[in-house]
Amino acid sequence: MWLAKNVKPAKLYVNGTEIEKSESIVYLGSQVDADGGMSEEVDRRVNAANRVFWSFRRLWKNNHVSLQTKARVYAASVRSALMYGAENWALTEKQLYTIEVFDRKRLRWIAGIKWSDKISNHQLMEKVKLDTLDTFIMRRRWQWLGHILRMSPKRWPRRVIEWKEDKQYGARRSAGAPKKSWNRMVAKESWDNMQHWP
Repeated sequence: MWLAKNVKPAKLYVNGTEIEKSESIVYLGSQVDADGGMSEEVDRRVNAANRVFWSFRRLWKNNHVSLQTKARVYAASVRSALMYGAENWALTEKQLYTIEVFDRKRLRWIAGIKWSDKISNHQLMEKVKLDTLDTFIMRRRWQWLGHILRMSPKRWPRRVIEWKEDKQYGARRSAGAPKKSWNRMVAKESWDNMQHWP
């Protein structure tokens, strides 16, 4: 099975046998789409995290366990399932919103906060003493970037980071605005953080 987008020829043969082409595959636990989209992977992560969350329902309901302990277990189990592979995600605002809503709903459930309590998201995170998901993802992304930049320029992760689509033989970008890429996201985070430097 092979995966490609906007590459000719459209068929691949090995020793005269045609290899099946796919629009998406699961590789090392993450779903990879030919168009580089994240929607299906986000849905998979939310479903996986939801299963992990409900497997701990007895702990969440236990009044003898402190909220901070529950939050630490939540971060180690539910968030780990939700954020698996997050260091190389390039999320749209809608996709980020989807996982943030899931995360906040589950944390409110653990903390016993009802919608009528009018507790803001900021207050919620302060109460459970956890970072927001966008901060968590950004930290993971920058740790991964540091790891890649310490690699030899001949290693594939480093080569992929420095890859230019328009300069590669046989690859062409479709018309319209480019999709949000990992490189663009890191560059935007760099710029946004520099604006807040003193």
